[in-house]
Amino acid sequence: MARVSVFFAATALVAGMVGCVGPEYGLTIASTTGGEVISPGEGTFTYDAGTAVDLVAEPDECYRFITWTGNVSAIADVNAAATTIIINDDYTITASFASVIDDSIFGKLTKVEADPQRGFHWAYYFYLPNSLCSLGGEHQTIYLLVEPNRTGYPSDDQEAHDSAARALANARESYAEQLGVALLVPTFPRPQHPDLYIQALDRNTMLSTIDEYERIDLQLLSMIDDASDRLSGSGITVHGRILMWGFSASGMFVSRFAVMHPDRIQAATIGAPGGWPTAPLEQWEDISLTYPVGIADTKEITGKEFDIEEFRSIPLYFYMGDMDTYQRLPYDAQVDVRLFGATPVERWPIAEEMYESAGCNSQFVLYPGVGHQITDAMWADTKDFFLNNMEPP
Repeated sequence: MARVSVFFAATALVAGMVGCVGPEYGLTIASTTGGEVISPGEGTFTYDAGTAVDLVAEPDECYRFITWTGNVSAIADVNAAATTIIINDDYTITASFASVIDDSIFGKLTKVEADPQRGFHWAYYFYLPNSLCSLGGEHQTIYLLVEPNRTGYPSDDQEAHDSAARALANARESYAEQLGVALLVPTFPRPQHPDLYIQALDRNTMLSTIDEYERIDLQLLSMIDDASDRLSGSGITVHGRILMWGFSASGMFVSRFAVMHPDRIQAATIGAPGGWPTAPLEQWEDISLTYPVGIADTKEITGKEFDIEEFRSIPLYFYMGDMDTYQRLPYDAQVDVRLFGATPVERWPIAEEMYESAGCNSQFVLYPGVGHQITDAMWADTKDFFLNNMEPP
C-alpha cells in the first residue's frame, strides 16, 4: 500500500509541475514601406510568457526608421530600430519608416538662378549623386565639391559661360558619384573686358566695384551657403568645409580663393594654375609678393588678415605635367613671376619651397610626359587625395 501511495503522490507532483508552465502568446510583426524587420522577422511568432525578444528594423536606401507602433507598452524603446519586447500578452506591432529626403533630387543636375538678395549675381549648377541616396539617417553629413567654371575664351554672351558651366557639371557627375559628394559649379562670366579675368579671380576682379562683379569670392560663398540651406531643408546636412577642384583658370581661382578663405576648405586640388600658385607669403627674399603672386596685400583687398594657421591645416595637392608650357602671367600683378623661372616647370620647385617654408600641408607633383591636360592618372590621384582627406561620416 505504501508503494501505491508513493506512486500516486509522484504522479500528482508531476501533474502539478506541468500545470505551472506559463501560457504562450502570439507576436505579430509588420512594417511600412521603406524597410523591414529582420529580427525576428515579419509574420506571427509564438513565445512563452516572459520571453525577451530582440526587435531589429532595417531601413531601405533613402529611408530611415521612425518608431514602433501598435501594442508597444512592452517595448523597451519605441524610437530605437534595435530594441527588445517582453512577451506577456498577444501583441501586434509595426515598424514605421519614412523617406530621408525626396529621392527625386538625386542624380539630377539642377540650375539655381541668380539671387542678389542671397548674395550671388550669377546662377550655379548643382548635382546630388545617386550614390548619396543610401544616406542612413536624418543626421548624415555630406561634403560639397566646388569646381569654379572655366569657359576657355572671353565673351560678353553669358549663355556661352552658362553652357560651359553646364557641360562642366555634366562631365563631373561621375567624379562626384565616385567620391560620394554633392557638386556645385558656378556660372561666373569671362567678359571681353581686357582687364578682368573673373574666372581666374584675378586682382582687378577682386578690386572691382561693379555690382555683379564685386567680391566674386563672397558670391561663391553665398552660393555654397544657399546650396547647403536647400539640402538642409531636405534633411541633409552639408559639412562646414568644402572640397575644391580646379585646373588651369579654375586652378588659379582655387589657389587664390584658398588663401582668402582657408577656414571654409577641407581639401583642395590645384592643377596647372596658369603658371603660378598663389604663395602663402608676404615676401620672398627681397621681393614683396602682392596678390595674386602672394598675400602681401590681401588684407587691403579682402578686409581681413591672412590666417596662416587655418591655411596650414588644409591638405593641398598641386599638380601639372612636366611638359606644360601654359602660363597666364598675371598682367594685373605687381610682381613678375618670371623672376622665379622662365617657365611654369622651372618655377615649380620655387613654389614648392615657398609652401614648405610656410609650413603648409602641401604636395607638388609633376606628371612626366604630360602637357596642359588632365590625364587618367591625375583623375585617379586627385580622387584618392580627396577620399583620404574627408572626415568619415
